[in-house]
Amino acid sequence: MLATGIGVMISFFLIKKTSFHYTMFAVGILAGLLMAGPEVRARFMRTFEKKAGKHEASAQSRLDLWKDCWTLFKRDPIFGCGPDHWPLHAEEFGWEKNKEAHSLWVQTATETGLPGIIMFSGFYLVCIWRCAMLLMTIGPNAPPWFGDSCRMTIAALVGFGVSAQFVSLEALEVPYYVALLGAGGILVYNRMLENGEIQPLAEPALAGVGVPAVDWRETVTTESALSQAAANATYPPASVSAGSYGDGKSAADASPGLAAPVATAPVRTTAWNAGFDPNDPPVIMN
Repeated sequence: MLATGIGVMISFFLIKKTSFHYTMFAVGILAGLLMAGPEVRARFMRTFEKKAGKHEASAQSRLDLWKDCWTLFKRDPIFGCGPDHWPLHAEEFGWEKNKEAHSLWVQTATETGLPGIIMFSGFYLVCIWRCAMLLMTIGPNAPPWFGDSCRMTIAALVGFGVSAQFVSLEALEVPYYVALLGAGGILVYNRMLENGEIQPLAEPALAGVGVPAVDWRETVTTESALSQAAANATYPPASVSAGSYGDGKSAADASPGLAAPVATAPVRTTAWNAGFDPNDPPVIMN
């Protein structure tokens, strides 16, 4: 239940949110609390309570198991006690035979040592990290599914990581497939980037420091928007005033005899173009 809640929170944090999303999130939390019922809520809260210095029976048994696993781990922190060997040692600590540690991470560290737990957890942590990096550097014209797959991978693996702390699920295959999906998305994105099919994100020095990246789905300019922009455009620009053409003439004088206004680029008056008249015919030099 705790892992589900954390997974939902991570998913909500990753998606692009609007007021509709906030409303639906609040409605979902309220519906979940009402549908859970008072007994489920009370038992969930008892998990964090302490009586006489001890937690609720289920939570306390897990803490005791992890403490015994730590004791066994310290005997050989490099190689561990051997794959699937913690259940064989459980009786030494007063547990029933073949008792699992009720924690994938704790039991893996106890059985395979530091190298095993580092490589096992690193498989998921590196995938989460690379997906997060891709989300922050994804190109403006990249297909939307790249970002969606990264968000899905991060939320799913974080939820799995929390839930695996309370159960032993070394044979669960779904997290491997989720990690492979995230890694595959990163691989395809990098190949498309190398082939020029995706435009890379502009460097901060070019795009402006502090300017957030804009998703291409949010900046699509429709034909109607272009038509409206053309209709609202004024020629010449309001910034063009008399004397802007280097000889004291205004924009209206620069285009005599034309029925419709014509945009004329202003010419800055400098020492080399003083006296320049835009109405003069071009000079062809041989």
